[in-house]
Amino acid sequence: MLETSPGFLFPDRRPLKEMVEDYERKIVLMALELSHWNQRRAASSLGLLPSTLSEKMKRFGLRRTKEESPEQGASHEAA
Repeated sequence: MLETSPGFLFPDRRPLKEMVEDYERKIVLMALELSHWNQRRAASSLGLLPSTLSEKMKRFGLRRTKEESPEQGASHEAA
């Protein structure tokens, strides 16, 4: 068992739950970016159901921005 002195403070100073959620958010975001925001592929890579990934995305406030969207085709450009 690891023992610490009474004055030991964990450097982050946040509750464990917050640190775990922050880490989980980063992992979910990384999976989404690596899959080019294909939620089914990202969910599969994480071993999650797509509905579970969707719930996590809502909880973490993750959504694709215009910068992350694929380029629009030439048919949408002004002539």
